[in-house]
Amino acid sequence: YDVNSLIVGGYSSKNNRFENNFITQCTNGIWAAGNASYPNTGIKIINNKLGDGTVSSNTSIRGIFISYSAENASQTQGEISGNEIQAGAPGTSGFNSLVAGIEVGNSNYGLQIFKNSIHDINQASTTNGAFGIYFSGTSNNGEISIYNNIIRSITVTNSNNLFSSPTLSNHGILIAAGATGTNLRIDYNTIAIN
Repeated sequence: YDVNSLIVGGYSSKNNRFENNFITQCTNGIWAAGNASYPNTGIKIINNKLGDGTVSSNTSIRGIFISYSAENASQTQGEISGNEIQAGAPGTSGFNSLVAGIEVGNSNYGLQIFKNSIHDINQASTTNGAFGIYFSGTSNNGEISIYNNIIRSITVTNSNNLFSSPTLSNHGILIAAGATGTNLRIDYNTIAIN
């Protein structure tokens, strides 16, 4: 199915906690998508294992997708920490979508992403890339902190070294144009990609 057309539910989700889960064999490990009317404030995604290193058991497109976890400082900010994330597959056909360990959509003010181990993110498609952490959202992503993560072994078949085509390559952290918001902090991460 088209993961970009999933319908968001009709109620806000507040202070949800995803902790110590083992998730494999699915398109998205944890899909935490709210919207402006129904945010998912105060969400915590901590100490989960997404994928187990085998081609058939990894989450295939995204380990974690998050959006609308907070629109401003008055809402309780989200946290993604202590997770081990693997996604994609090193096969020959790849996926018809980008592959990411963590994708950050719109409205995640103050989100904290720390102490995650993101590795073996693989994309065999010739038209899409692979990213450890990918910022796709272009609004309300201020005051985000990304720190003490280990991001390694991000591979893509069609590596493109042109700056004008970053979504065709592999990146530890990729920030789409306009997606940074204000005061984005990226500190003390270890990134080693193939």
